[in-house]
Amino acid sequence: MTATSRTTSTTIRTLPRWMWRVSVIYLCVIFISYIFAFPVRYMQLLNNPALTPLVATIQLLTDYLLIITTSGLGFFLVMRRHSEFIAVLMGITLIVTLPNIAGISNLPVTLHPLFHIPSALGIIGAAPLAFLLIISMPDGYPRPRKLLWIVAFMLISDSIRYVLLFMFPPPNVLSIRPIAIIPNMIFISIATYAMYQRYRHHASPTQRQQFKWVFLGIFIAVVVNILNQVFRVISVLLAGNVAPITQVIVSFSTTLGGIILCVSLIMAISRYGLWDVDLTINRSMVAGLVTISLVILFAGIFWASQSILRAILGENRGEIAIAISALAIGTTFNPIRHRVRTFVDRRLYGFRFDLNQLAGHQTKANIAQSGAFTGQVINGYTLLNVIGRGNMGEVYRGVKNGQYVAIKVMQTSHHSHKSIKERFERESKIALNHPNIIKTFGGGEENGLVYVVMEYVEGRTLKELLIEREHFSIDEIKHHFVALANAIDYAHAQGVIHRDIKPSNIFIRAGGTNRVAQIMLMDFGIAKNLGETVTLTGSDAVGTIDYMAPEQIIDSTTVDHRADIYALGVVLYETLSGVLPFQGSLAQVLFAHVNQPAPNIRQIRPDIPVQIADAIQRAMQKDPNDRFRSAGEFVQALNNLL
Repeated sequence: MTATSRTTSTTIRTLPRWMWRVSVIYLCVIFISYIFAFPVRYMQLLNNPALTPLVATIQLLTDYLLIITTSGLGFFLVMRRHSEFIAVLMGITLIVTLPNIAGISNLPVTLHPLFHIPSALGIIGAAPLAFLLIISMPDGYPRPRKLLWIVAFMLISDSIRYVLLFMFPPPNVLSIRPIAIIPNMIFISIATYAMYQRYRHHASPTQRQQFKWVFLGIFIAVVVNILNQVFRVISVLLAGNVAPITQVIVSFSTTLGGIILCVSLIMAISRYGLWDVDLTINRSMVAGLVTISLVILFAGIFWASQSILRAILGENRGEIAIAISALAIGTTFNPIRHRVRTFVDRRLYGFRFDLNQLAGHQTKANIAQSGAFTGQVINGYTLLNVIGRGNMGEVYRGVKNGQYVAIKVMQTSHHSHKSIKERFERESKIALNHPNIIKTFGGGEENGLVYVVMEYVEGRTLKELLIEREHFSIDEIKHHFVALANAIDYAHAQGVIHRDIKPSNIFIRAGGTNRVAQIMLMDFGIAKNLGETVTLTGSDAVGTIDYMAPEQIIDSTTVDHRADIYALGVVLYETLSGVLPFQGSLAQVLFAHVNQPAPNIRQIRPDIPVQIADAIQRAMQKDPNDRFRSAGEFVQALNNLL
């Protein structure tokens, strides 16, 4: 799909001033009907014999909590963003649509027939406004425009419906009204499908994030509705009918779901937290699916327990059935949560690992005793002091016949992990002979220790220097990055992809009397050979999320040399600015790498030339085809710009 097919105009449709004035008048008329509906609704509730005065009051306050919230949010949008068509349309829709699902505007007609005017404006306009809002998200331009004919048809049909069912209602009107709204539900479904197609095929990256806020609100509203229905079933099982308190709880949860939907819509058009919405959706989906699963499980076990107890004891023992159900929920909570997380992260999002794996794989290994193997001899080398440690083991300085080497020793706790041992074995066999790559001399297993022998270099990592210096100038690091790019391209030419390029794996060899400081690339522990059909990383969160290319997050089997180009872009961004391009929790950073465009380094370092900032962004493109073809091409572009 071409780039142009996935983008639309990023401009926001403006609203004429006269149309805004008409909208304000319309909202005032609607809001007046809500005010006069208050005593009518309260009398209805008090006259209900199934409700006590306290329950009736709570129910009324719950109803009007939604009205007050939606009206407040709606008027805020209309008054503060009066020049934006989509903001005013959303404000009107929030005020009119949600309260009129229950027909609040129609209640004052019992006081005087003139109230049919605001009642008709509210009830007739509710569904068409929702339809128009959905097809106009997120910029105010309806897509496709031919659907506007449906808005006209809905206005005509709802006008007829209002006359027949509200002004001159038949005796069985209460049973007819739910059936009469089915066409509107179909139209709303059509609009939602059109919005989804716009999201999939015609939205810019920013608009896609806006749509995700909308989808989040819809998802939460659906989950709330499902839980309400299950709660009703449980109430019937316990009491034989829907108890008044159950109805109040259902009403309150429905109100809460409506408020969350309103907030998500406002977040969408305000473009607030656009690049955090993916993580919010992920967590909401996990929480929602876990809750639904547990509630359904509780209801099923409760019904089964009641049936068995009734058959054995000849009577209902609800307290015992509840205890059995609660015990089952307690024992199955963690397994269900784990399965749901796995399903959401791997099946729905396509990640090759669960988000809850990130923390364990991105932190350094917890080694109980530093230098636990000091003094032992491996392959003739005596292990001396520990010079580094990582997730999979410690790195020792070793000596034999006056020759010093670095020896990476796997943690003994990992001996049962076949994949980790295979990584050590594969790293020991990588033979790269380049002046800017730390050499590997071999490895194996001896005395129960799995190890890799490497070249020992005096110096400091780029990560240590960044902590000390914060950031470097272009002139300071230019020649180093040229050498690093040569090393990376050499490895690629030998069929090796590093897959974990980061400052802590970039070593600056100390200079001396007869030697200048030299940059060195090290740690090929999770490297991949080009053309390899078997991956050793499997479904583990192997690598460092802060520098990981999007395709490496989704499917490690499709990763090629361009993942290293992406990581090199991140490293250069951090080296010049002192901060990472994407920050937040590990999960937030992961979603940012997958979805969020690379930030412009000039926002932090305005002195960086525009062309260099563009080159860094090109190296960090989401699509590998849009990046530089090699590390050398990347740094050459930088040199040309300088």
